[in-house]
Amino acid sequence: MTNSKLDKPIVGGLLLAAGASSRLGQSKQLVEFDHQPLLRRTLQTLFHSHLNHTMTVLGARAQEHLAVIAHMATDTCINEAWEKGMGHSLKFGMLRLLEAQPALDGVLIAVCDQPFLTTAHIDGLLDQFAHSRHSIVASEYKGIQGVPAIFPQAHFGELMSIGDEAGARKVIAAHADQVILRHLEKGEVDLDTPEDLKHLRRKD
Repeated sequence: MTNSKLDKPIVGGLLLAAGASSRLGQSKQLVEFDHQPLLRRTLQTLFHSHLNHTMTVLGARAQEHLAVIAHMATDTCINEAWEKGMGHSLKFGMLRLLEAQPALDGVLIAVCDQPFLTTAHIDGLLDQFAHSRHSIVASEYKGIQGVPAIFPQAHFGELMSIGDEAGARKVIAAHADQVILRHLEKGEVDLDTPEDLKHLRRKD
C-alpha cells in the first residue's frame, strides 16, 4: 500500500561494511572508537534512529565482523564478490534489502567509517525526506556531498546499475538539482590510512 501524504515514508537503512580496508592495514570495522568497534557503533546509531529496517552488507573478514554484531537485530548479507568494489556491494545490498522490504519509499545508505555520525543526524535526514519525498537528502561536510544519504524510490534503479567501483556519491552528483543537504559535523573524518587512525585516536 502506498503511504498517504499524512504518513511517514518507509525508509530502510543500508550499511556498507564489506571492504578490506587495504590502505588502513587493518579492519576499520573493528577499530575501537568510543569503547566499541566502529561497525557496532554505526549500527547502533542506525538502530536508535527512526529507520524502518536495516540491512548490513559484509564481505572481507565477514565472520569476524559478524561476530561483533551477532547479538543485534539487523538483517545481514555477505557479498562474496566484495573485491569488485563498493558499487558492487551497494547493488548487492540493495537487492537483498528490497527482497526483505519491497515497499520502501526510500533507502538511506551509510558507511561504517564516519565515527562522529549521530542518531540525531540520521533522524534529521529522515525528517527532511518526510517533507521532500522526491528529493535526495544527503550529508554535507567540508564541501563534500555524500553519505549518509536518503534516495527516493525513483533512484533505486540507478543505484542498482552503477559501476562496481562507483559509490552513492555518483548518483548524488548526477542529480545536483534534486539534492537537499544537511550538514554533518566532522563528517569528513574517516578512516582510510594509518594517519587517519592516529588522528582519530587523539580525538577519542
